[in-house]
Amino acid sequence: MRVNKKTVLVRLVGACVMLCILSVFTTQGGRHNSSRPRDLYPPVCPPPSRTPDKRVFILPDIFSEVPVSEDGGYNIFLLESSCVTSLHPRVWCALESVARQNPEARVWLVMTSGALEEDTMTTTLLPRYPNIRTVTAHPAQVLAHTPLHAIYTSEAWRANTSWPEINLGDLVRLGLVWELGGLYLDSDVVCLRPLTRLMNTMAWQDRDTLGSGAFHFTPGHPVLARIMDHASHTFKGNVWGASGPRAFTSAVHEHCGGAVAGTLTRCPDLTVLPITSFYPVPAPVWRTIFIPQRPRAVSQRYPGSYLLHTWRQLSGNYPVIKDSGSIYDQAAREFCPHTRILATAHSKTY
Repeated sequence: MRVNKKTVLVRLVGACVMLCILSVFTTQGGRHNSSRPRDLYPPVCPPPSRTPDKRVFILPDIFSEVPVSEDGGYNIFLLESSCVTSLHPRVWCALESVARQNPEARVWLVMTSGALEEDTMTTTLLPRYPNIRTVTAHPAQVLAHTPLHAIYTSEAWRANTSWPEINLGDLVRLGLVWELGGLYLDSDVVCLRPLTRLMNTMAWQDRDTLGSGAFHFTPGHPVLARIMDHASHTFKGNVWGASGPRAFTSAVHEHCGGAVAGTLTRCPDLTVLPITSFYPVPAPVWRTIFIPQRPRAVSQRYPGSYLLHTWRQLSGNYPVIKDSGSIYDQAAREFCPHTRILATAHSKTY
């Protein structure tokens, strides 16, 4: 079959146009886009303070570390959305317990501050647990391909609110899991069991509300898309949990066909676990975790639980006393022993 020169020329031009379109898409659109340098985004936090006696590590960007689940790995994300550059011992306990229980997973500590101070925790725990990876992420980049981007760029997340860092964390956690896929955990947990078999999962926080403190989705999951869409339309910076439990509960109610609150266990593409799975101690009785109890192995006390959630916004200023017999101290001795030793080297409270 003969093809004239005009036809060949048209086909060549068409091929060139298609290549150009594909090139533009892969560099500007779609998920997992890390082509824009981090330093082109306006900073969220001030530069870390430096003194002669304080060493600060500048953290790599998470997108430069390529943690996508497509390579068969399992991502677990913990997020520090304030501008701190050092971590409370209970955050280190969360990291250590997750890393110990899930040695094959990549445990990402994502800090919006972009820096982490050197101290005894960093120099002891990070070498001991090589699966802990400390990184930063800019919210504008994390949220760029989500319906939540406008909330960030308009600064609605920190307008007329007493908890801007909470609002920011609620948004960024959704973007991270949407982009990269994996399990998000609040940084006030103690991990009691391996987590890497959890897929497209969340849990009830109480009888009527789904929790946003622990959830897993594969990248671009339709339920997560619905949650973000709901949050983008209902977000109010002065309403606690507007893009957290409220958005999760409403979106899943719609996705699963109006299931009765508290009874749903499964619907298409989603597993919903009972309250005790992630939140065995309900928020109204959070003090139970910190008062002396009769000695009993934590795994026996909470046999069906993956996590012990400590409700940091309520309990953050409540001290843990070493050898007091509290549930938290017993859990720390078993699941984050090195953190406990370091935290109590000079004081019995942590």
